[in-house]
Amino acid sequence: MDRKEGLNKQEQKQIAEAWERFKEDEMRREERKTDSRWVPIEAPLSLAAALARLTKTELSDIRTNGGLRGASSLKKQELADKLAETLPERLGPLLETFDEERFELLKRAASRPDGSVEAPEDEYKAVFLAARGLLFPGTLQGKRVLVMPREMAQAFRGLDASAARKAQENGRLVKLARGMLCYYGVLNPVRLAQLLEPHAKAQIQPTELKMLLDEALDYAGGGLQSGEFGFADEAVVDPERVVEEHQLRGDLPYRPFSTEELLRAGADDFVDRTPAYRELVNFLTDTYDISKEEADEYVCESGFELLNGAKPSAIVEYYHERFEMADESTVGAFVDRIMKLMNGTRLWALKGHMPSELSAVSGSREEPSGRNASGSVIDFATGRKVGRNDPCPCGSGKKFKKCCGG
Repeated sequence: MDRKEGLNKQEQKQIAEAWERFKEDEMRREERKTDSRWVPIEAPLSLAAALARLTKTELSDIRTNGGLRGASSLKKQELADKLAETLPERLGPLLETFDEERFELLKRAASRPDGSVEAPEDEYKAVFLAARGLLFPGTLQGKRVLVMPREMAQAFRGLDASAARKAQENGRLVKLARGMLCYYGVLNPVRLAQLLEPHAKAQIQPTELKMLLDEALDYAGGGLQSGEFGFADEAVVDPERVVEEHQLRGDLPYRPFSTEELLRAGADDFVDRTPAYRELVNFLTDTYDISKEEADEYVCESGFELLNGAKPSAIVEYYHERFEMADESTVGAFVDRIMKLMNGTRLWALKGHMPSELSAVSGSREEPSGRNASGSVIDFATGRKVGRNDPCPCGSGKKFKKCCGG
């Protein structure tokens, strides 16, 4: 018997209370760390003075990120002195993976007489920049700021135009990668580099791409996640399942997208509002007393459920729990539009293809809803009704009842 199942109610309560205390302690520790980060700071500031504000652990982080070798055994002051000496001359390599946003932030700081800029709202960005010895967080005249030490500002102003071009290229490549993952779900660095090369118009080394995306993830966080599987869109719940789906369809090529399509999909908060998506939004606003924004949120959420492998029956249940379906015709209208949504969505499992696109390639003349007038499910490849024990027309290799018909 599982130990958890054998616990009595009192023990379960004690564990739950201990877990809550642990989370509260973690929150308090993080708050204390945040408070220490935003102590008063001077501007302008020397690099030595900026480094003196840091702990040995924070100095070691800068050493690691700066690629400074042979300094791990140095004492705190020795390490601070070594960093003050070497960081300005290592600025160029530090910026090799920076995108436009980070580069422009440094450019603004370097152009200010006191080297200070308003701190980004996202505290992770301040931590990222401080951990590379570039901008240091603190409070100046009651406001949170980041300050670039004089030596780093001077080194930055000495960079040539190639540094700015490199930042633009990096930003574009990250955006293309995010757009690709938006449509494919999960890709390992090797495959991602291969698929990106035609859009970048240059050879891409997987190791360099991984470093670029890891740094983008550390800085901004949004849009990506990483792991043993490689890289994934942030909305992917089970990356390993998507990888398995791709392997299952080894003969199916990744759907090609134009560079413009990928750049649009790589933008923050992009949602692929297909015709089927918009039709369901309009149906909700026409049928129920809700705003277009509310309807869009419902369809967006159900769309992500489909991308993560939810069956149409689960999506029907999702709407049934949220909306009153007074009669059979309303239920049927929901089912038809949900099937259209599924067949008109670029699914991760299908490598960016819509089921309706694969059906068209197979020569089917059926409507992309996947159902005929009687409500039966149609196999697009054959035009025949699909039985419960037949292979699922989505191409998963599973029986229909175990897949989309469940």
